[in-house]
Amino acid sequence: MAKINAIKPENYGSYQWLLREVGQSLGVGPNPQAYTHDQLRRVDSIVQSGVMQFYFCPPLQADDDDDNSEESRDNRLRQPHIWSFLNQKSMFLLEAGKSTYELPADFSGVNGDLTLTNGKSRIPVVAETHLRQIAVSDAATGDPQYAAVRPKTTKGQSHQRWEVLLYPTPDASVSVEYRYTVAAADLGDENPFPLGGVAHAETVLASCFAVAEDRESPDSTKARQLFNQRLAASIHVDKRVGRPAAETTWDSDAVDTVSRLKGLIGLHMGYGQNAAAWDETALQIIL
Repeated sequence: MAKINAIKPENYGSYQWLLREVGQSLGVGPNPQAYTHDQLRRVDSIVQSGVMQFYFCPPLQADDDDDNSEESRDNRLRQPHIWSFLNQKSMFLLEAGKSTYELPADFSGVNGDLTLTNGKSRIPVVAETHLRQIAVSDAATGDPQYAAVRPKTTKGQSHQRWEVLLYPTPDASVSVEYRYTVAAADLGDENPFPLGGVAHAETVLASCFAVAEDRESPDSTKARQLFNQRLAASIHVDKRVGRPAAETTWDSDAVDTVSRLKGLIGLHMGYGQNAAAWDETALQIIL
C-alpha cells in the first residue's frame, strides 16, 4: 500500500499550503521548493492577490435580509463585509504641544472614536476641514476633544501613510487608544498565516483560485462562483464571532431597552453610545 504523506496540521491554511494548492492547480506541481524562479513568482503573485482579495472582499448581497426594496438591495451590494479580525486595537502616547501623530504602517482606516486612557473623554473623529476651521478660530490646548485622520503627503516612494490630527493641542502626556482596520502584510516565511484563522482557509484558497482563473482562463467563471459561495459562508461565520448565545439573559435593571443595550455595547467596544454616529464597521459588528 502506498504511503500517504499527510500535510502537517499546523501547515493547513498557511502560505506554503496555498503555494502547494495553487501550484498544483496550475500544473507546476505541489512542491514549491522545486519551482523555477518564474514559476514561484507566478504562483506567489496569485496567492498574494488572492489573500488581499479575501481581506478586502467584493460586496455580496445578504440572503437573510428581509428588506427587499430596490434601495436596500443597492445598499447591500455596495457595502463589502468588514472582517472582525481586521479590526485591531492600538494606542499612542500624547506629547504636550504636539497635535499630529503618525499612525501605524498597516493602518487603512479608523474604526470608531479614540479614547483617552485617563477616563476623561472619548475623542470623536470628524472631517479634517471641520477640525482645521475650529483650530484656526481658537488655538486651544488641553485634553483633545476632536480628531481627524488624513493621508500624509507622499510622492509614491513608499506605501501611503496616515496621521491623526487632534484638537485642542494636548498639554499633557496621556495614552490614546483606538481601533483600526489593518492592511496586513504579504504572506511569507516569517508571517505564513493569513488573518482570520483556519475557519476561512478554504475561502482564502478559493479566492486564490478565482484570481488564477481571471488571469489564466478569463472566459471561465467556475472558480469565481466558488469563491462567492465560500465568501458568503465565511461572512456568516465572521458575523457570529462574539455573538451571545440565544439563551443569554440580561439584568432588566441594568438594561431595560434594546436601544440602551446597543448603546452599552457600542460604548464598551469604543464606538460610543450614539448609534446614529456609528460607522459601517460598528454597525456590522454590533447589530
